[in-house]
Amino acid sequence: MAAVATNDRDVPIVARGGSIVLSERCDRNGVFNRLARSVPYATRERDGTLHIPLRKSPHTAPSLAAALIPDMAAALPDAAVAALRAASAREFRNVSLSDALQEHNTATWLGDLPDVLARKLRGYQRAAIDYALNVADGRTFLAGDPGAGKTAVSLAIATIRGSWPAVVLCKPSLTGNWEDEIAKWLGPHVPVAVLSGQKNRPEQIPDGTRIVICSYSILHHRVDQLAGFAPQTVIADESQYLKTPAHGERWLTWHAAKQAAKDDPTIKPGKEPTYEKGSWRTWAARELARTPTVNTVLLLTATPAPNGRHVEYLPQLEVLGRDGEFGGADQFTARYCRWCARCWVDTGKAKRMPPIQACDHDTSPERKMGHRRVPNTQDTINTVELARRLRATTMTRHTQRQMDPQLPPIVPIELRLPLSKEGRKEYQKVETEFLDWLKTHAASKAAAEGISVGQAVARALRNAQGDHEQLVKVAHLRQAAARAKMDAVIEWLTDHAGQTDSGHPNKTVLFAWHRDVQKQLIDEVNRLLSRQPWADMLAAHYPHGYPGVPTILSATDTNAQQIREHKRRFQECPDEPFIVCSLAAAAEGHTLDAAWTVAMVQQGDQWAMQRQAAGRAYGRASNSHGITLVNLIADGTIELDIAEAIDIKKLAQLLTLDDGNDREFAEREIVEFESQTDAEAAFVDSMLARKQVR
Repeated sequence: MAAVATNDRDVPIVARGGSIVLSERCDRNGVFNRLARSVPYATRERDGTLHIPLRKSPHTAPSLAAALIPDMAAALPDAAVAALRAASAREFRNVSLSDALQEHNTATWLGDLPDVLARKLRGYQRAAIDYALNVADGRTFLAGDPGAGKTAVSLAIATIRGSWPAVVLCKPSLTGNWEDEIAKWLGPHVPVAVLSGQKNRPEQIPDGTRIVICSYSILHHRVDQLAGFAPQTVIADESQYLKTPAHGERWLTWHAAKQAAKDDPTIKPGKEPTYEKGSWRTWAARELARTPTVNTVLLLTATPAPNGRHVEYLPQLEVLGRDGEFGGADQFTARYCRWCARCWVDTGKAKRMPPIQACDHDTSPERKMGHRRVPNTQDTINTVELARRLRATTMTRHTQRQMDPQLPPIVPIELRLPLSKEGRKEYQKVETEFLDWLKTHAASKAAAEGISVGQAVARALRNAQGDHEQLVKVAHLRQAAARAKMDAVIEWLTDHAGQTDSGHPNKTVLFAWHRDVQKQLIDEVNRLLSRQPWADMLAAHYPHGYPGVPTILSATDTNAQQIREHKRRFQECPDEPFIVCSLAAAAEGHTLDAAWTVAMVQQGDQWAMQRQAAGRAYGRASNSHGITLVNLIADGTIELDIAEAIDIKKLAQLLTLDDGNDREFAEREIVEFESQTDAEAAFVDSMLARKQVR
């Protein structure tokens, strides 16, 4: 890199030998100390200068002065700022995958791929492959939006690196989907084995197998078998399922002693170290990725932190083997996962806003919650900095609007549906029982924290995780709300899915969360389709009788072959109007781009899940088009509260995934958020007022 200036004592910025050098004249308000802590590989020299090696720390682009040290930007000469931008842009390899790396359309590695894969790869996919090969050294998040073709990219990376055999980890409902994708991109001749069956009777992996597909549900029972397979590539699909920390060593030691005690009563395992209890799934994935033969680890996810908590990235970074680049678990949590009272916008009610600005305050490793002290690891600070560091060497990210600039945005519609007369009575009964219990449950917390019972109830609704009894009661309330609005849902479907200008119905994907609600929805939709004009329309395609509405449900309700057949019917039959899907089973991995509408009969408790569900039809690489996302909400019920709760998780995740660039959006969300907090408290208070218990 050509030097911008040579006298590093007289000018603020020097670009020298692939590095940016900031003279001590730039050090205002302790900014150098902050940068030395937050920028990877940045060093403070004895002469007072700060050296930032761009090749090692490319997240400083596109403008160090404007992005990381805004309080310095006004003091720097325009020429120096321009030189900094130009110098860092030459080194930065992941600014915009849709623009900056389009020149890699003629990459030399295309000749290593099967013709069908080489021809179909788009520019942004080739850019992601180049990033994984030349920047991330084969260990990276592939975090493109739903429909970005991450499966094809992962198979291409393994092929180019020659990293075979490979292990694919995925949800049970997606094993068949991966078989189809491998045959599509690599050819039907590639030997693939799918592990299934019981944990105590593992089947053998046939000799010559190139790719083994294993579901997360049995992974920890098969980890030794998979390690013996000597894989060179591990692909973890929907890697947000690895967001929970793995078991700690002390808990594993205790668990081994407990198992041994079953055969030898003299062994005393002692008290369980619950603070180190984690996830078998994450532990097994991490151990598999640490197998000596593995040289490529790819985590595929559009939503790596579905709850918007930075700590959810850490277990996945450990699977990648890149947590050390962030200083390890302790430094990562201290820098990105703490609660800082001086930075967070706390409205004093149920919701809070994550800070957008940089945080350099001293934060405690523990936090007081009522009368207890808990680890301070569940919040978010320094979001923009984390976004840049992830995208520097660890994450390739491209949005659907980058993939297709002409793609219209998702059109969100919220419909508040009335409850049926009988449904309202049932809901009010369940609600009354729930509030009686929750008021008692939250009263002690309200007294301890000095807030009203209504505010404590609202906060309890937001923090149901970890309280099994409370989760069960919330689930009953949600199911009652869904049943109460079902007549209105069917009425809306009747009007919405009528014939379009093409003479065919408006294809719609219907998502629900609870199995009982899914079954009720299937029955109601089948009754709807048995009436005219639906019956005659479908009879033309099914002369032997209509087999029922297509579904994608859990692995216990529909197997891989049934899912393939149901997807084929919905995708290929122009008069098949609906497909009913489980949010847990079908929100990720499936392509349903024949639909132009996605309707949420029930929402999950995460914005990420709703966004994934919309991605089944929106902006798919195979058929890119816009959609309408309809939230069918039971008016005056807990579903209103759930819809508001999703907003906070949405903002935190967007800021981290999309580089924290949209400050105007974030500031607007803060204003809307504060008003929603007031609305939520009013909603909870009105619930309590109906029982006159405040």
